Amino acid sequence: MEPIWKFIIALVLALLAAVIATKRGRAGWVFFLCAAVGAPVAAIVMSVLSRGGNTPMTIGFLGVPIIVLIASMIVRTGDQMAADQGSFRGKRKCPHCAESIRAEAKKCKHCGGEVEPVQA
Repeated sequence: MEPIWKFIIALVLALLAAVIATKRGRAGWVFFLCAAVGAPVAAIVMSVLSRGGNTPMTIGFLGVPIIVLIASMIVRTGDQMAADQGSFRGKRKCPHCAESIRAEAKKCKHCGGEVEPVQA
């Protein structure tokens, strides 16, 4: 496989990880940066440690974006964090049903219970 294809695949995986992380309420640019910068660094390190060779470089180049992609899929969503911690980034836990609702909500969308809005 040509090095340019490894780079393109690594960038696509990094972009996919960023999109998934953003959809889950996380900073997608951090996931993209970790994968995009980590891939070439890992490829160089693997190549130096193995004293050349194409297979270790490929593993290093594609391993980091795959790991970041998996991490973006298992990271907890903002709603899950709000339900666990009580509040998180504009969301909070309903005192009646413990589901995640917006902080400024006056009524829970899940159980219909009246709640006091929290000012930001």
